[in-house]
This record gives sequence, structure tokens and C-alpha cells, in this order.
Amino acid sequence: MRKWIRLVGYVLIGASLVIFGVQWYRTSENAKVEQEILNIEQTVTDTTPDNPTPGPTDEIDYQRINHAYFDVNPDYAGYISISKLNIFYPYVQGNDNKYYLRHNIKREFSYHGAIFMDYRNQLDFSDNHTVLYGHSMLDGTMFRGLDKLKNKVNYSDDLVISIRTLNETRRYKIFSVYLANADVTRLSIPANHRDVKELAEFYRKKSRYDTEVDISEIDHILTLASCNYDLDNGRIIVHAIRIDN
Repeated sequence: MRKWIRLVGYVLIGASLVIFGVQWYRTSENAKVEQEILNIEQTVTDTTPDNPTPGPTDEIDYQRINHAYFDVNPDYAGYISISKLNIFYPYVQGNDNKYYLRHNIKREFSYHGAIFMDYRNQLDFSDNHTVLYGHSMLDGTMFRGLDKLKNKVNYSDDLVISIRTLNETRRYKIFSVYLANADVTRLSIPANHRDVKELAEFYRKKSRYDTEVDISEIDHILTLASCNYDLDNGRIIVHAIRIDN
């Protein structure tokens, strides 16, 4: 009997080591990709680890940046940065909303996937509702930082989402944050079938708290969507309004 107990113990220890090893490998491989991205950003922009946000729009050489990322992946579509949440990633756009769930920006298989724009959206943000998706990884990467927004204490007036498209930089402020079940929640993309102000007000009413951001003149909604583990098949949804147009 004791031999069986020891055997079971060894098996459990072995299984735990395998799981730990797999998780370590995935995290390590993703860290390498993130370092490559950081190297590109530091090469083609004025960013540094201490100053990760690009400067004014007129100082950005979009063509140079685009070419650098196109060499990595022709699906490159832009770059999102939310310094308060430690989110700094290029985003891509595929032919569907499935491929980049399990492929990184280098188009390699990855459980971390990539940040990606809904395939139905226009790259230039000319439609009135743009959606970016990303996993919420337990190692703190990708869109994991959005999870902090569940609690109002982590929201502040100076929390700004910066989007660098292929030809301009746009800045957004959050007006709604909520959790939802992916089985029953559908995002309207594009939102042309209904008034965008009506849609924004609908999203605001779903928010966990009031950010007191004025949306009376809203004409474009930026939505960030990620996994949430508080609900069964849960999602955290963040809606934002442009503030620099």
C-alpha cells in the first residue's frame, strides 16, 4: 500500500513538473517575441524603456515604422499603448477572428496569440466602431492589464489609450468597463445600422462604474475585449471615446 502511495506521489510530482515546464517554456518564448518588438520600437521611434510612449504625431515617421513591422508580418495594422496598464503591443488584422488567437505577430503558433483588430474593421478607423482583441495571460502579458479596470480604484482621469495607426496617432479615454458572458454578448461591428451615440449610451449603462467621461459628441467607439476568469466563458469589455480630434 505504501508503495502505491509513493508511486502516486511521484506521478503527481512528475505531472506538476511537466505542467510547470510547459508554462515556463510558453512564457519564455513569448518573452523573446516581446523583446523583439521592443527592439523594433526603440529602433524606429524615440521610445525607451523609461519613456515607452511615442512623442507628438509630427515626430513619428510612420512609413519607417510600418516597413519595420511589415518585414515581420504584412498583417501589421498599428500599435496600442496604455502606459497605466503596462500594455504596449503592435496589433494585426487577419482574414478572420480565429487565426491570431493562437499565432503571435511573427505568425508562429503561440498560446499567447497576438493583439488583433476585428477582421471586419477598416484599418484607417473610418468605421464608427473599432474592436481590438487580446488574451488575458496569467503571466501578466497581452491584455491582462485590462483586468485591473474591474475596480474603479485602478481607473484614473489620466488613463489614456494611445493608438498608432498606419498614418496617425489617436488618443482615447475610457467611458465604460464591464464583464460579460461571451455566449450572450455580441459587439456591433460596424455599428452603421444604429446611431453611434445610442450605442455608446447603451454601453455606458452597462459599465461597472461611472468614469464621468463626456460622450455627448461621440462619433467613434474604440472597444478592447479580452478574457475574464470571474465568469464562465467571461470577457472584460472596455469602451473608449477619442479625445484628440
